[in-house]
Amino acid sequence: YQRRVHGESDLWTSLAKMMPWWLGIPLLLFMREIDFLDPTNLFLLRFFFSIAQVGVVLLSVLVYIRIRRASDQTRLAVPITPPFGTEASDPPEVEHTTVEDYDKQQLRAVFLKLSMGMAIGFFLHYKWALTPPLFMQCFVNPMMLASTPLFKLHILHHEAKGELARPWKEEKPFEKWMPKMPETGKSRREEKKKAKEDKKKRK
Repeated sequence: YQRRVHGESDLWTSLAKMMPWWLGIPLLLFMREIDFLDPTNLFLLRFFFSIAQVGVVLLSVLVYIRIRRASDQTRLAVPITPPFGTEASDPPEVEHTTVEDYDKQQLRAVFLKLSMGMAIGFFLHYKWALTPPLFMQCFVNPMMLASTPLFKLHILHHEAKGELARPWKEEKPFEKWMPKMPETGKSRREEKKKAKEDKKKRK
């Protein structure tokens, strides 16, 4: 039974990670078939949007409670992310914290993203009566939360191994399309100096 539960949870989290990307177009096509001018359909949309967002908030609170209850004081060295457009130092700078504080920090960042999605969807519907934002948020926010390491560790009780081992790699979906920063003159001089030293050692 335990093996089956873990297998189902692995499948769930895999689908949760993929769904916002590949399900967006089918959901929009399906949404076009729904008449939201019908008061009943509009009421159901608002109802399911509210249920989805309340569920996200309650699950986030549950994650926070379990972080506090675990109170893991294991020391953790977290690499400091350099500002956008700057190169990371070598060796990279690290910040020393505990697992509990790290998880709380990550939960705040995740909840901020979820809250922005809720607020934008609600504002667009309230201001211009747009229904697509509400419809998409019924699926996107729950799936986004379900794909986080925090959900897998504190809700699904996965072990902190492999991809779930802290600290987690910060996802940068547009990084591979960004142009690489040109090397500075200082870094080129250091490479030339190192190459000369290597030649002297070989002689």
